[in-house]
Amino acid sequence: MSSDPNWLWNFPASGWRRLSLLTAVCGLAIGLLLSGGCQDGASGPPELRIGHAPHDHHAALFLAASAPDQIRTADGVHLAEREFATRYDLVQDNRILAHLLIDSSTGGIGLIRRLAEDQLDLSFGGVPAMLDQIDQGMPIRILAPAMRDGAGLVVASELPVTNWSEFIAYAHTRKKPLRIGYKASLSVQNLVFEQQLADAGIPFSKTPETTDVQADVQVMLINLSGPQNLVPALDHGLIDGFVSMQPYLALAQSSGTGRLVALISGMEQKGAPGVAYPCCAIAARDAALAEHPALVEQFLALMRIATERLIENPAAHAEIVARWLGTTPELERQSLPTTAYVAEPDADWHQGMIDWIALLRGQGILDALLTQPLDANRLPERIDPRAAVTEPEGRDP
Repeated sequence: MSSDPNWLWNFPASGWRRLSLLTAVCGLAIGLLLSGGCQDGASGPPELRIGHAPHDHHAALFLAASAPDQIRTADGVHLAEREFATRYDLVQDNRILAHLLIDSSTGGIGLIRRLAEDQLDLSFGGVPAMLDQIDQGMPIRILAPAMRDGAGLVVASELPVTNWSEFIAYAHTRKKPLRIGYKASLSVQNLVFEQQLADAGIPFSKTPETTDVQADVQVMLINLSGPQNLVPALDHGLIDGFVSMQPYLALAQSSGTGRLVALISGMEQKGAPGVAYPCCAIAARDAALAEHPALVEQFLALMRIATERLIENPAAHAEIVARWLGTTPELERQSLPTTAYVAEPDADWHQGMIDWIALLRGQGILDALLTQPLDANRLPERIDPRAAVTEPEGRDP
């Protein structure tokens, strides 16, 4: 460097041009290095975004994430916790196959819409919401069953109702409409409940204003925008009861303000799916399935193993589920056995899917892709778990 203190000001113009060029080249080189680093990162373990709702029906995920010593495949694939309930690795032989980002949110149509909108790659969720999105042409498909039943009707403990028949009789004779809450639109419980009301000849409305002009309305259904609001609304007398999944039925009973009238499987059935109705399933975006079929299949394998454990003895896993949901083991021991977990699609699942399509068509919810005549022996490909992931081939290493 020059000893002249004014060297910088006397630097020739050509020198400035060379310095600017050198700076630009260095900047480009740094940019390429950084870009190369991102590419290296991208070539490492991919991320899979997994969605679920905070209730018992998605307990297979909680079990697989919390008991890797028990829930692992024959070739050693399992989940390793990085941050409880939110970040896990899919691992085999101490090698990270994928990073899993776990996201919990309200179920119903909102959860599955996030899957269709590329905010999630795979998700547990309600079958009706999945059918609705598939009917609209969203690029998702059902990969595996999760469970049936595990839902029902709770009413305020002071009401003179102890079973489904008494509820129907009481609704018919009560002067004021019964206010029954539900968690979200297109949730399994309220859809089946509405069909049961219709089959029982109970006029109902989802719009409070209609009760002023329709004197025959006997049940007013109220969307409480999330299951977390069901028990508080019952506790404060804002509703006379609610339809929901577990553990909210058990929560209402344990608080002393609610009484379980019937599980959905115990309600009289004429046109509703009833005992065999598929409640929750696992679905994926087409892009995630095309990009990472082997990883998706390995994840599904873990969910199947976890589901088999839940089928064998659901109450044995009460502590794990309670930790994920912020409930108590005692509550979950009461709640979990009311859910019929399903590891593989069977004849009841198949028929239940056909029943769902018929019910949703009848309610005007399905009006596009799923309006074609159904083959009693074969479900449409996008809703048939048996047609989903057959061979773990593709872009995964």
